[in-house]
Amino acid sequence: LYIKNLPALAERLRLCGGELIQPRVYEKNIRLDTADAKLQQARKLLRLRQDDQVRVTFKENAHLEDGVITRTEIEFGVTDLDAVQKLFEGLGYYPAIVYEKYRSTYRLGDVLVMLDELPIGNYVEIEAPDNILIEGMVQRLLAEHPDQDQKIAIIGTGGLINLLAPYTSVIDHVDQALTLSGLRIIYDRLDR
Repeated sequence: LYIKNLPALAERLRLCGGELIQPRVYEKNIRLDTADAKLQQARKLLRLRQDDQVRVTFKENAHLEDGVITRTEIEFGVTDLDAVQKLFEGLGYYPAIVYEKYRSTYRLGDVLVMLDELPIGNYVEIEAPDNILIEGMVQRLLAEHPDQDQKIAIIGTGGLINLLAPYTSVIDHVDQALTLSGLRIIYDRLDR
């Protein structure tokens, strides 16, 4: 979900009983791949993330199970981002995409709501154990949106959205590469 007024949404989440489990933190993400993009072609992800800790994440085998995207995910902490990046570069994995954002995370029952601030705008990511909880949270956020006159479009993004979109009624548009396209526009506009 793209959100213009993130502070208003954060206040709504608090009023709904949301618990702030991760205050606003700077996050740097480095997606690694081979020079010929073998991981991307195989629908695999290798990511380094640094916020208040440093983590290595590997994701693969994405599939739908009862309307929920499920995948193998291996994640572990490391102490030195630069050292682990050099290790992966030595193995042939180089930064393919680097993006930075600020993220706050709220919990409402079994639902996690992440508020992301990127240079291209503010977004909301919702994670839950099933599609019904995700749809319910989207409907709740839409119903409690402070500007009811504003048409809010729900855009499904990310490499796996085509798996999920047929199983939900809340997505208005699908754009797999929306975030990456926005980052490319910003990069192209930078003074070099």
